[in-house]
Amino acid sequence: MKKTGLINRVHKGLRVWLFEMGTLAQQTDFTNTEEGRKTVLELQQILKAFGRKSLLEEQYFLPALALQAPYVLSLVEEEKKQVKELSARLARCLQNYVQPGTSGHYQLAGLSIQQTYMEFLSFMLIYMNRQESLFNGLVSFDDATSLMLESEESCGSEFFAWMLKGMNSSEIAEWLFTDTEGSYEKKIALLGTLSPERLQAAGVEFDFRSNGVLFAA
Repeated sequence: MKKTGLINRVHKGLRVWLFEMGTLAQQTDFTNTEEGRKTVLELQQILKAFGRKSLLEEQYFLPALALQAPYVLSLVEEEKKQVKELSARLARCLQNYVQPGTSGHYQLAGLSIQQTYMEFLSFMLIYMNRQESLFNGLVSFDDATSLMLESEESCGSEFFAWMLKGMNSSEIAEWLFTDTEGSYEKKIALLGTLSPERLQAAGVEFDFRSNGVLFAA
């Protein structure tokens, strides 16, 4: 698979994750503290993932941007500042919810989580779209994305699982046999996170008992 479009595939996975967590936040009854705490943990996980993404961008993307498009560096840095501010606000909302309180406290804290998360989601969609318009077509940024994925692979499979969920059927089939974006063994394990229907649409026959690919079109 070509390196061109790596950023798009990463972002497609992150969008799916953002949308699913948005649905979860909306449907959670935060007056039920057991249900609310589970949602808080899920939201803390995605917040942590975006925090890692931001650090990796600072390590790999910004130096390349400074060389190839220094005229937009200040814009990107300003938007990254807004991302950090929104992330910090959401983190405070999540932490506030888990503090002991009355049913009224949990209701208000839950409402604050829902509102703040939707602000976070909306801004991240705009932010990622702008990144794609700036980064695509610049070879060094695709190289930087490869390095980012290699770094992320050491942090566990969750990030890659969401990236896979964001791909279309032809992208899944191509991704399975490309020499980049993770080892073949890692990819086989990740296929088990997809539904049989998604695998069939991609032309992949997968044995869930042995976690092995039986056939790929």
